[in-house]
Amino acid sequence: MRKIITNLIIVSFILHVVWENAQAPLFLGYESFFQHFILCLLGTIGDLVITLFVYILITLLKRDQ
Repeated sequence: MRKIITNLIIVSFILHVVWENAQAPLFLGYESFFQHFILCLLGTIGDLVITLFVYILITLLKRDQ
């Protein structure tokens, strides 16, 4: 179980950080990658928390059945 969650965190982090930085230039006020990287990183952490919450919730629901 620990290995699955670790792999989920790694893959999810990579995909979310790419996604957050890829869409950042579409927003008004975007100036540069480095200026907005911290904000994108915070968004990535939020996405990661949501992903883990959903994974754990589904895992718990499937065990009850």
